[in-house]
Amino acid sequence: MNFGLWFKLIYNNSMKSIIKLFLPPIFYKVKKAFLNKNKTIYFSGNFNSWSEVIEKFPDNYDAPHILENVEKASFKVKSGEAVFERDSKCFYEKSYRYPILTNLLSIANFNSGNLNVLDFGGSLGCFYQQHKDYLKRIKNLKWGIVEQEHFVKSGRENFQEDGLRFYSSIKECQVAFDVDVVLFSSVIQYLEFPHEILKDVFAVCPDFILFDRTSFIDSEEDRLTVQHVPQAIFAGKTPCWFFSKTKFIENMKFAGYHLVEEIDCEEDFNIGEFKGILFSNNALYQ
Repeated sequence: MNFGLWFKLIYNNSMKSIIKLFLPPIFYKVKKAFLNKNKTIYFSGNFNSWSEVIEKFPDNYDAPHILENVEKASFKVKSGEAVFERDSKCFYEKSYRYPILTNLLSIANFNSGNLNVLDFGGSLGCFYQQHKDYLKRIKNLKWGIVEQEHFVKSGRENFQEDGLRFYSSIKECQVAFDVDVVLFSSVIQYLEFPHEILKDVFAVCPDFILFDRTSFIDSEEDRLTVQHVPQAIFAGKTPCWFFSKTKFIENMKFAGYHLVEEIDCEEDFNIGEFKGILFSNNALYQ
């Protein structure tokens, strides 16, 4: 046995242990963030305008290759090769966002087995496909995805089915059916004018508005950041709002929607918090 090497290993490990005792915890958080910077999603900056972010980081969600990646993953789901996709990444085991699913099923029950959902920014049906095993048990289900025009074109040509339709605007979806629930699943914070979109939603007057995986911050004002997405997903940099939670809830209340439930999310990026929130303008639904 090489006792010199053995001694060296013990010495080095001992020194590392001693050094750890004197280094503050923040050192390891910074180290971890640095090492994972190119491997995980993270947020940075406090920008004054959306155009400022786009000018600095032009590779955003509107880029054509994003649709191509989402299409490839969605075709794998359609063929049965994958169970569901999210952000163009395929998942091969069943997984459900139970708090959101439970609220949707509860609303369907409240509506005597009927559920009409406007899924704003629902891609090519990622949430719908992920939870289809449960959603198909609803007696009368209509699921309308409102998306960018190139997503709508692909959705109608390749992924539309009974109960699932694609629309270019909130108004177009409203014409097709009366909307019970508007769902924003990790979407509204990525819109340039989110509060204007909410005004369009208020005009539809759905009984319920359901947000999931939405970014909030404990501040009096909204904060505009840039989200850095790694190569493993689609390697882009996207503007992202962190909403003033207090102001957000107050605006919903002003529009006639009371807070029914707050839902915890697993996302933790060391900035603000991610939440799901169900609002309703129906006084009978508490």
